[in-house]
Amino acid sequence: MSAFPALPGFGLIERPAERGANPSQTARAWADLMTAFDFELVMSR
Repeated sequence: MSAFPALPGFGLIERPAERGANPSQTARAWADLMTAFDFELVMSR
């Protein structure tokens, strides 16, 4: 299975309704999502 997360506001992901998400928060959200999907290896571009 593959997952292709994108930064909020880029690609097919809508811009967040509120400002304030920083790279650390985005990384944590990706890590939580990949853990929920039981991924062991995650790469990003």
